Amino acid sequence: MAKSKGFILVWRDIQDHCIWNAEPFTKGQAWLDLIMMANYNNKPFLLGNKVINAEIGTVITSELKLMKRWKWGKEKLRNYLRTLENMDMIEKKADRHMTTICIKNYTTYQTAYQTAEKQVISRDSTEGQTSYQTTNQTTNRPRTDHRPYTMKERINKDNTEKEDMTEGIRHSFGQYDNVYLTDNELSELQKYDVWQKKIDRRSEWKHKNPNKICGADFPVVLEWCIKAQEEQKDAEVKIDHERDKINENFGNYELA
Repeated sequence: MAKSKGFILVWRDIQDHCIWNAEPFTKGQAWLDLIMMANYNNKPFLLGNKVINAEIGTVITSELKLMKRWKWGKEKLRNYLRTLENMDMIEKKADRHMTTICIKNYTTYQTAYQTAEKQVISRDSTEGQTSYQTTNQTTNRPRTDHRPYTMKERINKDNTEKEDMTEGIRHSFGQYDNVYLTDNELSELQKYDVWQKKIDRRSEWKHKNPNKICGADFPVVLEWCIKAQEEQKDAEVKIDHERDKINENFGNYELA
């Protein structure tokens, strides 16, 4: 057991790094991956073309996707999930459409950071409002020194960035659950008719080329969507041009 207590902040962007997907997952890595895959709020979760209302701390997936994602066999995966259940770390439900994994105590640990903020702010409030305001103003200005942030400065800075941090949380999409997008990025892609196909295309490419993946998914998928839209418009223009030529040659003839 580790002697150190507390927690660290781990960004979900780590799942985009080539090192993360370079080898079959360890048991510890798989557990951390489940936590990062879990729904962080009660917003609808997209599974293929089906919208599912997943609760906080819930992972909507399938055994096949986890096997491909972690590079495990079926027996190893089922034994691992059974072990997590026996250790009271998860609850698992499965049907022919999907596997639902509920992370036990997810909200307890995810709210620990906010609790720590409140404790430190309460402790430091005895120093006086003037001191707090001065520190807050200093934190919001660009740093000119290279000393580490104090706990108080770190919390003040995090408070100003909290909204951006929430918006930056990525969820997994695609047939292999390996395309990571924020809510805003997904909304932008959904403006294009082919968004789901392009996400699946990216997912398949990443699955086949695990050692070549080091970039973000959104710019790639967006470029594909824009290109597909332009090609569709060009095709429509060509069809209209051909129709005009036929009408010109045959009078009032119209295409069926």
